[in-house]
Amino acid sequence: MTVMEDAAPAGPGAAASRMAWAKVNLTLHCTGQRADGYHLLDSLVVRVGVGDALHVAPAENLTLTISGPRAKGVPTDARNLVLRAAEMLDAGAGRGAALHLVKHLPAAAGIGGGSADAAVALELLSAHWGVPLPADTARLGADVPVCLTRGPQRMQGVGEILTPLPPLPACHVVLVNPGVDVPTPAVFAALTDKNQPPMPDLIPIFADFAGFVDFLRLQRNDL
Repeated sequence: MTVMEDAAPAGPGAAASRMAWAKVNLTLHCTGQRADGYHLLDSLVVRVGVGDALHVAPAENLTLTISGPRAKGVPTDARNLVLRAAEMLDAGAGRGAALHLVKHLPAAAGIGGGSADAAVALELLSAHWGVPLPADTARLGADVPVCLTRGPQRMQGVGEILTPLPPLPACHVVLVNPGVDVPTPAVFAALTDKNQPPMPDLIPIFADFAGFVDFLRLQRNDL
């Protein structure tokens, strides 16, 4: 489960690019639901070596263009998480940047495409504008905080509680998408039992791939 690390974003005002790697929930235990409707999760999350690409260049105004095999139907207005991330970071200061997103990941596929794009937008624009990352990135989406991390994570709460894990054994992952949108709210709405047990308190350090697979077989994906 090894993903090549990106180079650090360039300094203030410089053009730069970065990959927005997909995320995969290797386990996903739904452990409850809050009064506001958000579901409580316990999940082992990794990033995989397929993703979108985001480019930033100096510009007077903030703009977003999109290309790529999955660009059709992706909005370029405030509905897009990239622009929402930029506006959160800008905080009304009126900074400009030309953003171009090359879209490879399908939407509504459960692999965090929009959240990964938002996370990379925050990283690139933080460097481009010379401003710190905001503390409340979860306002953009529950998966945005984990998409700002590197390496495997245990994700709990509604996505805001993150525990870094040791490197996992290397393995290949096959992502299959049938071309059917699966919006997150609809998936959770169809879940009948929302109070399942969490993962073990301690996730072991795996000596080899076989031990890792044995562990995963004892876990669940409640969705």
